[in-house]
Amino acid sequence: MRKSNDKIYTAGDVIVDEIRLISYTGFEVDLKKMVGDFSITEDLFSNCLSGSIVMTDSMNLVKNIPIIGDEELYISFYTPGVDVQPRRIRFKIYRVSSYIRGQGVANVLLRLEFMSPAMVTSNKMKLNRVLRNLPVHSMVDTVYSEMKARDSKLPDILIDETYGSTTALLTNWSPIYTINWLANRAVSPSNNQIADFVFYQDLDRFNFVPISKLKGLSPICTYKNAPGGFRAKGGDRMLESELRNIIDYSVGDLGDKVKETSLGIYSSSMLVHEVNTKSYYTYKYSYRDAFGNSPSLNRGRMLPYDNTTQDSYESHMKYYDKSYFQFGNHDDASGIDRFLNRQSQMHQMNSMSMVINVYGDTTLRVGNVVRLEFFTQEYSKNRDDFLDDYLTANYMITSIVHNVTDGVHTMKVTVTRDSYGSELPDAKERYLK
Repeated sequence: MRKSNDKIYTAGDVIVDEIRLISYTGFEVDLKKMVGDFSITEDLFSNCLSGSIVMTDSMNLVKNIPIIGDEELYISFYTPGVDVQPRRIRFKIYRVSSYIRGQGVANVLLRLEFMSPAMVTSNKMKLNRVLRNLPVHSMVDTVYSEMKARDSKLPDILIDETYGSTTALLTNWSPIYTINWLANRAVSPSNNQIADFVFYQDLDRFNFVPISKLKGLSPICTYKNAPGGFRAKGGDRMLESELRNIIDYSVGDLGDKVKETSLGIYSSSMLVHEVNTKSYYTYKYSYRDAFGNSPSLNRGRMLPYDNTTQDSYESHMKYYDKSYFQFGNHDDASGIDRFLNRQSQMHQMNSMSMVINVYGDTTLRVGNVVRLEFFTQEYSKNRDDFLDDYLTANYMITSIVHNVTDGVHTMKVTVTRDSYGSELPDAKERYLK
């Protein structure tokens, strides 16, 4: 039994204050003692939170409540001694995905899947209007405010300012589709080469921010891949080290140059057709020139400076019809010269990825920068070379799956990077070694 809710005793400790279901009829039921495990997923490239709970139903709640996939669910949990406040999140049940009853067994095993109510609200709305000559961040604020007018319990949203103004013609667009469309056209006012805005939800709120701004933040903590069983000299457990230990990991993509080249990460071109003037011109993008114009997680390029892949402009080509005065006297084609930048910047964040399993920490968020340190697999006499400089680097968290099973909180964390921790050697340097 826990002695205090303000102290962590073992890595993986979690306090679950509430798991409460509210039916469409207003009937409420406490599910804390019925739920065996639950998971919550937050993703930088997914707009809303989602997850599932697995529970035993010995009272036939599916019939008696009834559970039809239209219920509200409140989950409140936090990491004691680490988080200062419970994370109370509201969800909407949308599906009963599993209903298992064994022969002669009174209990039924239920799996209920849920998502953010914002997705449900957005699916019920369609916008038909013109947002004329406004900054993108003002449009996002307007659209999200309309969603909150339908559902006042939706969480707050953090919106970063954007550069310039544009016009949007909304024709039967849902609010979330609209915000995603606007994210593709948003440019940072501090650097017009930054065009990597994303719209996502974490455990605290919704966010409309550029990834490049998140890259510029310092790592909030360091995770290390080390043997377990940390003990201080006196024999006490080192809980901080256990909490920041990588239990295991798997490496995803690390340098698929065929895929990266076809996606336009290193070079691309766009043919722009001026409808009004009956002319055309071409934009070109090269990773060689763009690297350094916006923040990166580490200092090492993904390709050496002189690699010719950065000159293969035909590897990824786009075509764009540009029409002035489409909306009266306003040019709605502003920002198309950043499309290629966005194409590269967004795909860079998925080019080198890794999944790590760690103990739960409810203060961690997608978008956070963390440092990962891995021991080298080769023998080294120099004690300063014990880290693998190929994997050791700053990473950004792009996905967290919170799993709470039998009172233990673990996280499956996807981390990505857009650069190497150290610079790649050029051809001459490698041959001279």
